[in-house]
Amino acid sequence: MGGVDVHDQLRMQRYSVQLCYKTRKYYKTLFLGLLDMALVNAFIVYRYNKKVNNKRPPKHSVFMEELMVQLLAVDSDKVFTEIEQATSARDRTAASPARSEARQQMSGPEGAVDDGHQLEENPDTIDGVQGVKRRQRSCKVCALFKVKPRKFTKYFCPECSAGNKR
Repeated sequence: MGGVDVHDQLRMQRYSVQLCYKTRKYYKTLFLGLLDMALVNAFIVYRYNKKVNNKRPPKHSVFMEELMVQLLAVDSDKVFTEIEQATSARDRTAASPARSEARQQMSGPEGAVDDGHQLEENPDTIDGVQGVKRRQRSCKVCALFKVKPRKFTKYFCPECSAGNKR
């Protein structure tokens, strides 16, 4: 019997993950199908290794039970720290000039923008029917790009807003 037939027969058994869970989301069905294929392929390789070593190959159900026991025995905190250490990109890559310049710009004072602009909280208040309110100005970026609905902010740059109540 060919490999495709064996694979299909093993996937259609009662140990199929995809057949156990019914979902309407296509991506979940796709993921469960891929997981199912990986489990069946792992069983086929495991059974082949047992045959090569002249040992009795286990049944599919025994393999699945062993796999579940091994997965439940894994210490998740230890595994996550090992994965984090193994995949840390900052340790593997050299420092680039663009990244170091960006860090220097980020380390400036809070609220500082390029060219010495400084954001300040708007001190203006309006006495209205509902009481004293703080005036809010429309955002410069939103005003330029005409985003609707209009966005308002209580922070402004005194240099950009000189004489202009936007």
